[in-house]
Amino acid sequence: MNNRKYLQGFVFSILFLLPLSCGPGSHTQDHQALSQYASGGRSIRILVLADITGSMTTANVQGVTRENLEKLAETCAANGGELGFGLITGKSENFLRVRFEAPIINKEEPDTSNTNVFLLQKKRHEAQARKDTYLRQKADLDAKNADKTRRFLDTATAMLKTPTARTTDIADPLERAGIFFNENPTPHAFFLIASDGIDETGRQISLNFSPSVKLCMVNSNRSLGILSPLSQRVQLFESTDSAVESIILQVQEHDNG
Repeated sequence: MNNRKYLQGFVFSILFLLPLSCGPGSHTQDHQALSQYASGGRSIRILVLADITGSMTTANVQGVTRENLEKLAETCAANGGELGFGLITGKSENFLRVRFEAPIINKEEPDTSNTNVFLLQKKRHEAQARKDTYLRQKADLDAKNADKTRRFLDTATAMLKTPTARTTDIADPLERAGIFFNENPTPHAFFLIASDGIDETGRQISLNFSPSVKLCMVNSNRSLGILSPLSQRVQLFESTDSAVESIILQVQEHDNG
């Protein structure tokens, strides 16, 4: 009799635990867990050109600051994408660039489909393990982005201290800008130019910017200069701070749309 009771109890335990032990292995579960925390956001591309030529003083156009670039870098990091920065001087210069990976976001919803207390507890433990993995990965990515931003801003700040140029070559930076935006087309692209638009090279250039690129120009004199052919697309700003805030607001509106 005792042996029969023992055997019944053993069989009951096996049947009860079977749903908990069946299914994919732990490695597969981990893979499925991480898929709940997929890459979020979208690719943002922003390019900033700062005119540091002598005509900027007489035109009274506000320049670009480290704080302006920091806000734009934070926006790119929050969505994934790339921020570029260049100078308008008397000679051609390569753009400074920093790329940010798409952020990791939590897409997992609580599972309340099973009323088995023991199975529900097991699922909760698995969900917590996935959340811990997500938090570690997010912390690592945030630290990496912070380091990228700091190095980018330090270099950009040094560039902004470049002596004022006596002549202006805006044609070459504009051509480079066209290449920049065509490298990785995205509907979320912004081109910020703090300049009076005066070019002294006399070169004839083709301004081929995708319709998705939003053109923002800081020039309180309302003069577009070399950008005049794109007058219907250029949004003028009185200050760089206002232009930066406008870009950030447009990105946030897309987030909420």
